[in-house]
Amino acid sequence: MVNSKVKITGIEWYYYCIEDPSRWAQLVGCDIEDEDIGLGVVAFVRTRENSNPIISINFDSMTDFTGDSFIEPEVSVWVDINDANRIKTSYREAQQKVERNQRAEKARQIAKKLQDEKTVENYLRGFSLWHMTHLSNVPSILQIGLLSHHCVQSAGIAYHDISDQSVQHWREGLEPVYKRRIHEYVPLYINPRNAMLYKRFEMQHEICFVEIDRSVVLSKKCVVADGNAAARDTNYFRPLEGLPKLDWQLLRRGTWYDDKEAKRKMCAEVLVPDEIAPRDFLSIRCYNASLLRHLPSKSILTLPSPELYFPHGH
Repeated sequence: MVNSKVKITGIEWYYYCIEDPSRWAQLVGCDIEDEDIGLGVVAFVRTRENSNPIISINFDSMTDFTGDSFIEPEVSVWVDINDANRIKTSYREAQQKVERNQRAEKARQIAKKLQDEKTVENYLRGFSLWHMTHLSNVPSILQIGLLSHHCVQSAGIAYHDISDQSVQHWREGLEPVYKRRIHEYVPLYINPRNAMLYKRFEMQHEICFVEIDRSVVLSKKCVVADGNAAARDTNYFRPLEGLPKLDWQLLRRGTWYDDKEAKRKMCAEVLVPDEIAPRDFLSIRCYNASLLRHLPSKSILTLPSPELYFPHGH
């Protein structure tokens, strides 16, 4: 019986060689068909150290090719029918292995994501993430979201700034995790009743808190600061590294007295790059019920929350 030639794809041959790179040598002398160039014959094959081949093809059209572009869809190889069956079987097995590995990797990523979410949930249980802002900024925030100081400045957006200008130069510095300026992040407090709010004690009634969904911690390249990001001694971490390092006992207690280090730690922050969209807002909180008229929003919960503020006589 005379073996006849059949055509297989170059991709099938490629997967045939994945399990055993020495099989590339079997390609020498095989007829090649390229949809654009035409018919040719493999002159030689060299294998790199990484097992990828360098293939030289002499085409009938006087065009020669030397390279590794053998898994393009338009390339075909003519082989004996018995070899073709073996190669096609090997290709199917290789494809099945790739698909199994992809499913396993997807399952691993899902499991890791769930574990990471559980870790964040465990640390933040009983807490929310809060952005402090002036009441007059709320309409704009509800419309375009929360933007970093840098984004606000670049866009020329007018806003009422309540930050402590005497220490803002520290936020122009780079954090060590992603090497971005701190002003390129939207700052969120874990305990909003902190030293920053206390500095604005006399204008508390003008301050609002935007409550942010905790899922943002893992959805972006966030940074956790173990204290006020404008303080010299503050350290910066990726979220899963930084959350265990926060002083949770202090954050739950909510008081720092005259302890400078406790005062810094009470202002621990989650820094979110660039912006936070309104879809990630959970609520807007204000000082008392009379201020709700300044928060015209039907799309998000607005509440008076005096417990987030310092009582008079504090």
